[in-house]
Amino acid sequence: MSFSQSTTSQALHLQREPAHATATIGAPLLQAQHVVMDYYAGSAIPQSQPQQQQQASPSPFADHIALRDVNVSIQAGESVAIMGPSGSGKSTLLHCLAGILKPTSGQVLYQGTALSSRSDTERTKLRRSDFGFVFQSGQLLPELSALANVALPLMLNGQSFGEATAIAAKWLNACGLAGLFDRRPGELSGGQSQRVALARALVIQPSIVFADEPTGALDQQTGHMVMDMLTDATQQNHCALVVVTHDIHVAQYCSRILTMQDGQIIEEQTL
Repeated sequence: MSFSQSTTSQALHLQREPAHATATIGAPLLQAQHVVMDYYAGSAIPQSQPQQQQQASPSPFADHIALRDVNVSIQAGESVAIMGPSGSGKSTLLHCLAGILKPTSGQVLYQGTALSSRSDTERTKLRRSDFGFVFQSGQLLPELSALANVALPLMLNGQSFGEATAIAAKWLNACGLAGLFDRRPGELSGGQSQRVALARALVIQPSIVFADEPTGALDQQTGHMVMDMLTDATQQNHCALVVVTHDIHVAQYCSRILTMQDGQIIEEQTL
């Protein structure tokens, strides 16, 4: 069943308030410029070692360079899938785009401003207000109810418990989880937990959602249901979507597929 034809999909269209700065028309919402991520980068070299030896010392790790001069531009409302074999750098790229990791060199720009120019506090705030996240395991807090898990980002952004839970309830209803508000993650099925995670990502009305293997722990039918809901919600709210996946069927939900190998983008396909 396609959620684009359902009342659930219609309910997922919760108009975003003008809480975020508006990017220049035509300019990328998010952009990686010549991004390199070298996990070695001197971190394993003893600080007491002479500088000349530090520069000359070869890396003992064959796969220490996770990203090699990667360039990506993502427009507002665009959906992009990142594919590639294990170790190709796709999750590292997502973490750099989201400001979780700082590249060794190059830069990531969000709405024209380099993430590296922001303080740790500013980047954390950005991830709470503009960036939504969906991970393979859901990463819900096990001691909190579904309602509290979804309301938490809003409360961290300063909203009252009453306001946050009222908004969270709307998103849980929109995700087909009415009647499950008081259940904790351990009392939910895998598909239900992932829909709670989806509601939590969308509740802040983000500019962009990052999804790292969002269907990896789900059966095929449930995975399609989650992707239907995720793509419908992001499209209707003009929210960009970046999905890391190894599944071509999941990637085909997006408008563009980037294929990575050995830390580089080797192919780009527009669907």
